[in-house]
Amino acid sequence: MSTQQQQAVIIPPAKAPLIMGPRDIPSPQAGEVLIKVMSVALNPADWAKHAHDFLIPGYPAVLGCDIAGVVEALGDGAGEFKKGDKVFVQTLSDGFQQYTTAPAATVMPIPENVNFDEAATFPITFSTACVGLFAPSPIGAELNPTFSWDKPRQGESALVIGAGTSVGQFAIQLLKFSGFTRIVAYASKVHSDYLRELGATECIDRAEVSVDSLAAHIDAPVNVVYALGP
Repeated sequence: MSTQQQQAVIIPPAKAPLIMGPRDIPSPQAGEVLIKVMSVALNPADWAKHAHDFLIPGYPAVLGCDIAGVVEALGDGAGEFKKGDKVFVQTLSDGFQQYTTAPAATVMPIPENVNFDEAATFPITFSTACVGLFAPSPIGAELNPTFSWDKPRQGESALVIGAGTSVGQFAIQLLKFSGFTRIVAYASKVHSDYLRELGATECIDRAEVSVDSLAAHIDAPVNVVYALGP
C-alpha cells in the first residue's frame, strides 16, 4: 500500500503557498487504521501552523486534523473496526489527502444520522466544549475531570454565552448530560427552538439583551458560565 500514490494538499517548504501533489499512501501500523478521507474540517490550527511554521516537524507537510471517512484497512490489533466503517478522528496532521492513518483508539464511529461533513466538525468543537467544561482548573471549569457520569449536577444552573455556535451547542448537550437542571442559552433568537431541543431550558436573545445586562435578566445564582468569544 505504501508504494501507491494519492493526491494531497502540500506545503512544500515552510510558509509556502499550498499546492496539490502526489504523496505515498501510508500503511497502517500495529494499532492503526487506514482511513479513506471523505471530509476534512478547517481547524484554526491549520492556519496557525502554516502561517507561523508552528508544530510542523518537517517538509513537505500536509495539514488537516479533523477528519471523517471510511476505514480502508487495519493494522494488527486495531480493535473491532472493519473495512467500510464510517468514522471520524482528530489527528495532528495529514488530513488534506485522500488517505491517512490514525491510532484506532482515537477513532470513533459516525452515527447513522450524521453525514461526513457534519462528522468532520465534531473533533475540534466537541473537544473544546468538553475540555472547557470538564478539565481540571485552570484549563477547564473542573466540572467532571474524572469523567464520572453519575449526574452530580442535579439542581445546578449554567449559562452558555455564544450558545448558537458549534461549540456552544455541544456545551449545552454536555451540561444536560451532566445533569444540570437549568441551562440558559444566550444567542440569536433564530437559534432558540433548536437550542431548546438540545437541552436549553431558557433562551435569551442577544439582540435584545446585552452581555453587560445579562445578570439583570437571570433571577437566580448561576453555578457555571461558559462564554465563547468572537
